[in-house]
Amino acid sequence: MKTIAVYANTCALGSYKSLWPQAFYDGLQHHKDWQSKYVTNKQLTDTEYAWCFAYQVRGDVKASDQSHRRQVIDKYEPSGKIFFLDSDVLISYDGFELSKEIIRSMTLDGLRWTRQPYSSIYANKGAKYFEDQFITNRKKSLERWEDIASKKKITGKLLGCTLLKINLLPPKRQRGK
Repeated sequence: MKTIAVYANTCALGSYKSLWPQAFYDGLQHHKDWQSKYVTNKQLTDTEYAWCFAYQVRGDVKASDQSHRRQVIDKYEPSGKIFFLDSDVLISYDGFELSKEIIRSMTLDGLRWTRQPYSSIYANKGAKYFEDQFITNRKKSLERWEDIASKKKITGKLLGCTLLKINLLPPKRQRGK
């Protein structure tokens, strides 16, 4: 059995951001081969894997290199057995300068998506993504993309499951409009 600690306290507990570690933890409860711990204190636990809210670079001016998030990263990143929450790269389709309450509502309504890179946050340093590692049904993967594109009103041209061309500018900001 694989063991994983979901370090909820690597984000601001009580804010809309705390919905993400809870959702990851809740999803783990459907997988009998994973034993998970939901960690809300600032103690490191002894598990094989970890989930951490976003990456924190060394020397970050906003957070100490001794922060709990950095301690989690330092413990699990060398083995590559860490899941990160990464930003919603399609957030500009939702509008700019949204209030925290609107973001919370959108999250609860299933209108926000994040990436969950595994082993590294950086694609060029071997980041693996949940979809590539754990979703073997490409039809479901394509259906998921179509659902996201529909809800965010994104137009694009698909070939198989690979996105070849996408309109990256939100509708209001397209040229000529």
